[in-house]
Amino acid sequence: MRTTVHQAVEADQEGLAALLTGLADERLDGIGIVIDTTPVLPEHARAILQLLSSQGASLLVAECDGTLAGFLLLARPEKCDGKHCSGVTIAVARDYRRQGIGSALLAAAQRMVETEGVGGLLLTVRKNNEPAVGLYRRFAFEAIGETEMDLKMRWQNKAAAH
Repeated sequence: MRTTVHQAVEADQEGLAALLTGLADERLDGIGIVIDTTPVLPEHARAILQLLSSQGASLLVAECDGTLAGFLLLARPEKCDGKHCSGVTIAVARDYRRQGIGSALLAAAQRMVETEGVGGLLLTVRKNNEPAVGLYRRFAFEAIGETEMDLKMRWQNKAAAH
């Protein structure tokens, strides 16, 4: 299986609609991902892409053999200026989990942040989402705070620190 990661574009709207609809059917709210269960139409996906772009956010998508298998949303302020970007949300379709999709998305996000000279990434993850916590730790995220249900984690861009 060949996986590629790229910035979402308008041509991805049908695949993104299918991916979001499939994720909503899984009821992932137990791990902190809430998606409306109304089927997502391609025109809704196009509107989502336009809104994200207007807000300075980046949406990376992972494609496996022509199918969108996952996404990583990096909601960031217009000017990170060396600060950490926050709002990392990552999701992978059930049939593509444990196949390196999440790793490919995180690696692409880290490269993007390194290229832009941003200080790093911040995210919040449910403590009980052990696969996600393990993935983030493998990518050098460290816990910097916690609540009863969540861990706040940070990845430092070592290149930006110098």
